[in-house]
Amino acid sequence: MEESHLDAEALCQSCFEPFGQLEDLRAPFVIACGHVICLGCLNTDVFCCGICGAPFERQIYSRLLDLNDNPTKILFDSNQLAQQLQESIALVNDHTAISHIQHLYERARRFVDSQPRNRFKDLATSVCLLGCLLQSKETLKAHSRFSNNLTERIHILQSERQGLLARIDELDRQKCDHASIMLQLPNIMRRNPDVMHSSNSRSMKH
Repeated sequence: MEESHLDAEALCQSCFEPFGQLEDLRAPFVIACGHVICLGCLNTDVFCCGICGAPFERQIYSRLLDLNDNPTKILFDSNQLAQQLQESIALVNDHTAISHIQHLYERARRFVDSQPRNRFKDLATSVCLLGCLLQSKETLKAHSRFSNNLTERIHILQSERQGLLARIDELDRQKCDHASIMLQLPNIMRRNPDVMHSSNSRSMKH
């Protein structure tokens, strides 16, 4: 089979969907008859070409055509890929970034969905557990973000409370000063009769 390449807008000759990149289920493959189909169409229970009906062996390597015009030969082995995904999932721990877990979950879920039902039960279970872990981490992250926002709001309210208490103390001091002046006012008036006379004169005029 000759080396070849695809145009960026090429379609799968079986499902007529646009081809994707190498890690995608839409990655292009050349099968024995020479037709080009995507990984999703290749990875089915039907071992014959959907265009011409020619049989092919799925586990024997097909030529993967890179959309960047770099044809590469690979061995397409679902069992090997399932094992790799299972090992990657096993490495996930509490310190694994959510973005990495999400990427791994989406990749593994797509792979399991592309396989015949119950073919990789252990991997399907691991994917389900990984999805639960991802959901838990996202929920925990949301709660943590809410807690941080709440803590920040509490600090703001505490600062405002301190400001109000300081203002109340200032008003109390002013009130005490005013009361002290009012208590001293009679003595001041007795010591300064002119002030009293002036005050009475103004009152009579009014």
